[in-house]
Amino acid sequence: MQTDFKLYKVDMKYIRNLHNIDDKVLSVSPQAEHEKFYGLF
Repeated sequence: MQTDFKLYKVDMKYIRNLHNIDDKVLSVSPQAEHEKFYGLF
């Protein structure tokens, strides 16, 4: 069985704001605008 990977663009500021409301959401460190952030969901 082969699994296809999908790429998503996520606004990291949205994730940080969501973490401030819900502790179940993992916190992310701020990233520079020109740097790429790769994570797994």
